Amino acid sequence: MDKYSNLLNNLLNQISNIVEQEKNLQEIAMSRGECFNIFEVLGVRKNEVRLHSAFIADLLNPKSKHGLTDTFLKCFLEENDIDIKLDYETVRVSVEYNIGYVSEDGNRGGRIDILIEDASNHVIVIENKIDAEDQPSQLLRYHNFIQDNQKEGVLIFLTKDGHEASEISTNGLDIEYKCLSYHTNILNWLEKCKSLSEGFPLILNTIKQYIVNLKNILDIMNESMSAKIVEIATLPENVEATLGICSNFYEIAYRIRKSFINQLKDVAIKYGFKCKDEEGIDVELTNSNILKEYS
Repeated sequence: MDKYSNLLNNLLNQISNIVEQEKNLQEIAMSRGECFNIFEVLGVRKNEVRLHSAFIADLLNPKSKHGLTDTFLKCFLEENDIDIKLDYETVRVSVEYNIGYVSEDGNRGGRIDILIEDASNHVIVIENKIDAEDQPSQLLRYHNFIQDNQKEGVLIFLTKDGHEASEISTNGLDIEYKCLSYHTNILNWLEKCKSLSEGFPLILNTIKQYIVNLKNILDIMNESMSAKIVEIATLPENVEATLGICSNFYEIAYRIRKSFINQLKDVAIKYGFKCKDEEGIDVELTNSNILKEYS
């Protein structure tokens, strides 16, 4: 075995040990009931409107029953460098705010996921994306809503990883908006909200539950374990092997996917399904007993 193979195996063994530790921690957490997630129980763990927009909007709402008035809203603005002078006494927060039917040219109308507004004509418009694709001219329509109503506003595009909107959403126009991510911006803000909720146990525990749910959706490893992986991968003796893995990332991902599809094929054949091709699975129900088994 050559030197590079030894380096690679050593790196993978070190990371495998960390992943195994993470699994053990998860098993311990499971046995203690720390993985209980009311949002998963209710079947809304990924629901944009019924959970994520609703929960975030309620925390941001000074008139919410959480009882901390504008504390969370001010924290949100500060943590994410949102420069707008809201009149906190008159702030209103809405979810799925209707701004009219979508016009024939598609440039106006729709429903705003989260709208924060005050009596002084200030607005914050949040387009919330957990899994949904960009819709035609969506950000452009919300931009036009701010401009048409002569409001002083901030348009926010919130996604899992903070990526920019597609040209479909902006209609190819250069409009101003701010990208935020659940992975960094929202989780960091929620951690601050936890600290601000000390003395409010019901609010604190609910935020903790939501953070657990969010980390599950984002597939975030325990922070200390994640930090250890980065530390090991960037050690001088491991850099060459790490860069080798990074440079072959797409080939590695392809082979993992292909292996998974082959496993699906075996299961499909076992239960009487038909696989159309290896890049996407199409199935035909050929055994009525399968329907009974999974109904």
